[in-house]
Amino acid sequence: MKKLLPQANNLDTVIKVFVYACNKENCTQNDIARFCDFEPRQAAYYLNACYYLGLLDENGNRNEVSDEILSQPQHVKLKVYERIITDPIIGKIFTHRLLFPEDDQKEFATNLLYENYPEYSEAVILRRASTLLKWCDEIFESPAIRL
Repeated sequence: MKKLLPQANNLDTVIKVFVYACNKENCTQNDIARFCDFEPRQAAYYLNACYYLGLLDENGNRNEVSDEILSQPQHVKLKVYERIITDPIIGKIFTHRLLFPEDDQKEFATNLLYENYPEYSEAVILRRASTLLKWCDEIFESPAIRL
């Protein structure tokens, strides 16, 4: 079964949720909501983003990937970025932005999402494309990255 595309807008918050969920025993969606001062529905978006990236399992628990990433706390952000830019879909968006900065990035992203998620409505595709482009922008603008 295909994973749902992320709808968590803030990549730094995705990373904070990932670390928090891995360190809070029996962490729930409500715990995440309280931690982030979100509604539970919004917390679900961030947990789903962690699941999409393979940072947590489908139940929001640690897995081999999270254990490996957290074994090097000084590199957590970079390791999450690596997961994003090697993702089959987000990686294409990131690479296109890097190699063809003058192109219409939103058009590229939406076309790619239409190809891979034809069951999504136009409004959902546009929102998810915006989210993924924002993630790519956050990576490009990060002081941790030198391009």
